[in-house]
Amino acid sequence: MHPPFLVLLLLMSFLNPQYLYGLVALVIPVLIHLFNLRKTKKVYFSNTRFLRMAKERSARKRKLKHYLILLSRLLFITFLVLAFAQPFLPPDEAASSGDPVIIYLDNSYSMSNEVEEDLTALEQAVDYITSMTSLLPEGTKFRLVTNDFLPGSPTLESAREIEEQLTELGFSGNTRSYQDVYRRIHSFQEEYGPVNIFWISDFQSSTADSDALPEFLPEENVQLIPLQFSQIGNVFVDSLYLENPLMIGDQQLKLYASLRNIGPEGIDDLIIKVYLDEVQSATASVNIPPNGNATVAFDLAFTTETERIGRVSIEEFPVTFDNDFYFTISKPEKINILEIKEGQEVTPVESVYGNEELFEFNSYSAANLDYNLLNNSSLVTLSGVRSIDAPLASALNRYMERGGHVLLLPAPDPDILSYQQLLGTQDLEVMDSASSLSLEIPDFNNPFYANIFEERNTRMEMPRAVPVLRWQNQGVHLLSFNAGSGFLSQRGNQHKLYMMSSPLVTTYNGFVRHALFVPVMYKIAAGSIGEGRQLYRYMDETTFSLPASGENPDELYKLVQEDFEIIPQQRKAGNRVFFDIPQQTLSTGYYTLVHGEEQTGQLAFNFAPEESDLRQLTRDELQLYFQGPEVALLDIDDTDTFRTTLEERFVGRNLWKFMVIAALLALLAEVALIQFMS
Repeated sequence: MHPPFLVLLLLMSFLNPQYLYGLVALVIPVLIHLFNLRKTKKVYFSNTRFLRMAKERSARKRKLKHYLILLSRLLFITFLVLAFAQPFLPPDEAASSGDPVIIYLDNSYSMSNEVEEDLTALEQAVDYITSMTSLLPEGTKFRLVTNDFLPGSPTLESAREIEEQLTELGFSGNTRSYQDVYRRIHSFQEEYGPVNIFWISDFQSSTADSDALPEFLPEENVQLIPLQFSQIGNVFVDSLYLENPLMIGDQQLKLYASLRNIGPEGIDDLIIKVYLDEVQSATASVNIPPNGNATVAFDLAFTTETERIGRVSIEEFPVTFDNDFYFTISKPEKINILEIKEGQEVTPVESVYGNEELFEFNSYSAANLDYNLLNNSSLVTLSGVRSIDAPLASALNRYMERGGHVLLLPAPDPDILSYQQLLGTQDLEVMDSASSLSLEIPDFNNPFYANIFEERNTRMEMPRAVPVLRWQNQGVHLLSFNAGSGFLSQRGNQHKLYMMSSPLVTTYNGFVRHALFVPVMYKIAAGSIGEGRQLYRYMDETTFSLPASGENPDELYKLVQEDFEIIPQQRKAGNRVFFDIPQQTLSTGYYTLVHGEEQTGQLAFNFAPEESDLRQLTRDELQLYFQGPEVALLDIDDTDTFRTTLEERFVGRNLWKFMVIAALLALLAEVALIQFMS
């Protein structure tokens, strides 16, 4: 036999090795061949002299023919027996057939993009999983994980149960980072032991975390299966904002829509429409450069007596899931400001927040304060209070724990130990020497300054101030000194603590007279109820707070979208209600917030902008990002390639079909030899 065939025989394994005993049948054609050699027949001729040479030539030819026929018969029997024994080549990287298979399927809306004409990435992924369940050995147990992260049962499922789940699979509005998916998958390894992991995703670069994933364990045999889009171009609404978010009476509102183009080609004359209460209210066209942004302004006639729902709509293909961007415009509400000050004199805080159309302002000295006023305040300012006594500090801490916002404006000679009683102020220190320092130009990219500047003037003249407090570089510096230390900083998540390093008096603080002072103070006030006036939310922003309704305090809040209702987790603290919505229950669009039987407002949810960014990690980036000795990147383009790759790596290459073909060829060779070789 040919040496490569012998090598192949050595590498092969057999599903039914008992059939190899059939190779004993090889002696049958050998015996027939030997019997035919002994059988002779006499032929009488009058003269054999002329036939002697012809007889010798025909004998040699006949002998060769017999050997070739014998060989073809031996090969026919050999290949037929091997076919019944079902030979296969063992997989290159065989994992234990008893290990569970964990399949992560990215079913986010970005998977609605096409990998080829009329075939979405999600459809291709479902085809891959269907092939996997049919190819892997019978009895293999599976666990299917999608972006919903449903708790489900810890029991592993059969191939048939996974296929049934795939028939009910739809797109999920949840965007998961790679770190989230890793932690989810890693929890199964801790529960089940060694596992085979198939990670099927479009691997968007926008959802990749800044750091590489922790290294996978040797017990986690990971196969990355990237789905390559045929094109990544997409246009979507990146953000919306109002020119004047603090609305006063009936007025013409200007709505700004920022659009983003993810793609190598520019977009010309894209039509954008704005609908209010599903009635078209404005339209515009815009040109967007490749991988660029463009902002469009719309003038909207708006009556602030009622709440309005709105939608910005574009027509852009083939990615359509993010063509509509939903928003709401709430009725204006006064912002409750409580000032706590040292004496009775009028402060700059009262001058800023004295607009009665916008603010409900109350000012009290620290000695005459009713602590119950804190519960109804959106923002509390400590204006020049030299010493914060323990009862006041305790009341302010309870207020912040309930989500309240505090603005700390120090006295010229602060009692630092009393200040350190407040949450998040333990690193406060008094400056040893006071000297006037210049402020830096604000960071225009900070979201705090959105909608404040019409143009980014990098030559803006900034004021000077004398700091009396300093702190470590924690939180966010809204304004800084040229030396890098903070002048105005923000700390906290649900609650906010704003700290200014200089007293709000003109002898210490030139910021009081600067053009930025009023808009910054307004932004701090608006931020204290920002969630109540928020135009929109993203679907991953499921934890938020809203002003509490004064009626029926024991009634639960619920979100209603047509006939669908969600009762979120909720707790009331002070004058606010904190919500935590199960992410997998949300969909884009409008929700009516209902308290008891009363409608208290509208909320709008949209896809996170990361979901609309269809750019993908390259093969090299994937290899750098996913680490571990058991991580493999499968390079496949279609279902047939996937099946072949899966067989070679995990199932083994089945050879019985080739053996049947080889047996038939051997049989045909025997017929040809008998028929044509005389």
